[in-house]
Amino acid sequence: MTNDAISVGLMPEKFDGNGFKAWQQKIYNYLTMLSLDKYLKEDTPVTPPDHTDKLLLASVNAWIHSDFLCKSWILSCLNDRLYVVNNKFKTSKELWNALEKRYQVEDESLMKYATANFLDFKMVDSKPIMEQVEALQSLKSEIASTGMMISEMFMINFLIAKLPPSWLGFKEYISHKKNVISLEDLIGEMQVESQIRNADVISS
Repeated sequence: MTNDAISVGLMPEKFDGNGFKAWQQKIYNYLTMLSLDKYLKEDTPVTPPDHTDKLLLASVNAWIHSDFLCKSWILSCLNDRLYVVNNKFKTSKELWNALEKRYQVEDESLMKYATANFLDFKMVDSKPIMEQVEALQSLKSEIASTGMMISEMFMINFLIAKLPPSWLGFKEYISHKKNVISLEDLIGEMQVESQIRNADVISS
C-alpha cells in the first residue's frame, strides 16, 4: 500500500455535529501523522511589501500549500452539511478555532446532561432488569461520545449499587465473590438471575 492509501485508510469518520471532543482528538492525531498539525496554530506568513527574496517567496508558497492540505483534510472529515457551512474559512487555524468554539461548548453541555442522568439513574423492581441495564449502558455511551471515559471497575460497582431492593441477595452474592468479575460477566450473571426469576414467576 502507498502512504496515501494508508493515510486515507486511517482517516477518522466524518463529523456530524455529535461527539466533537473525541472526533477532534482523532483528527488532530491524524494531522500529526501527516506532519500538518502545526497549521492549526499558525497564522499565514506576512511578506514585506516589494520583497524580492525568492527563498522567502518559496517558503511562503510552501506554507500556503501545506495549510491548504491541512484545511482540506479537516473539511473532508466533515459531513456534507458541515462541509458547506465551514468551507468559507481561509486557513486551517480559522476553521479549527471555529469548530472548537461552536461544538466544544455543545459537547460540554451534553456531557453535563448525560452525566447528571447517569448519576441520578435508579433501578426499580417494576421494570425488567435487563432493559434498565441497557438504558444505563446507553447513558454511558453518551458520556463516552463526548470524550470522557468511565472505567470498567467504576461501572461494575455503580451497576451493583444501583440494583433494586429485591436484588439485595444477588448484591451480597456478587460482593462476596473472591475473584474479580468483569462487567461482561456481571451482566451475564444478572441475565441468568433474571431468567431464573421470570421462570419462578411463570411456574408459580
